[in-house]
Amino acid sequence: MMIMLAMGTASCATASSADDITALHPPPGCDIFNNLTEEIASVSYTNVGGKFPSVGDSATYLDYLIDSHHKLVGTVFGELTVMYRKSNGDKIELGHETIKLPGGDVEVQGLFDVTRADKHIWVYGPAIGVSGGFRGKLGKRWFKIIKVGRLLKARLELCPAFIPAR
Repeated sequence: MMIMLAMGTASCATASSADDITALHPPPGCDIFNNLTEEIASVSYTNVGGKFPSVGDSATYLDYLIDSHHKLVGTVFGELTVMYRKSNGDKIELGHETIKLPGGDVEVQGLFDVTRADKHIWVYGPAIGVSGGFRGKLGKRWFKIIKVGRLLKARLELCPAFIPAR
């Protein structure tokens, strides 16, 4: 998978009702990777539950992150498991990713409504910076699927964590 990244400064914010999450205005000190394209480079599936993606199936993948200038800016190493199906039929995946960027590494882990993402609706999971300039920053990793198994749009936002004085 490839992701297009464009870095700027912004703050962590909640999603608006609009589809354009690029309009969010985060506070100062945040690292924002926006307008990204994520290309799936390699993927391996297990079909325990039936034809992928069925409950019980899993996958590992390597994606490339591409910025708006078509420059490779990072990689995503991930794994997912289809955990369950909601009462409305949406499939929920448990995902874990390590995102490697020039400024450091970011870990993402959480439950994602992949059915919504497949309908071109932005979904997100919690992210934490684990090395370099991102260490200790918290935020969200957003994505929506453009072409199943091939292409996504993405956004990553990381903001300084509030640590109360002792």
